[in-house]
Amino acid sequence: MTKLLERAIEGVRQLPEQEQDDRAGFLLAHLGAWVATPDEEAALSQAEAEIVAGKVVPEADMRAFWTKQRS
Repeated sequence: MTKLLERAIEGVRQLPEQEQDDRAGFLLAHLGAWVATPDEEAALSQAEAEIVAGKVVPEADMRAFWTKQRS
């Protein structure tokens, strides 16, 4: 394991449990090894249904959201 990865994992260890799980899911997804939990599958199905129904957030709202998150 590289020193950088060791630092990253140590940083994640300091986070609350839910945030640790969020980071682990992100990493696993990028490795192609992520498997959705039943709750995640349900949330994905709901999101897909909302997209099909046209219930999407306008692009300008998403840009504003991400701009706020980055600051």
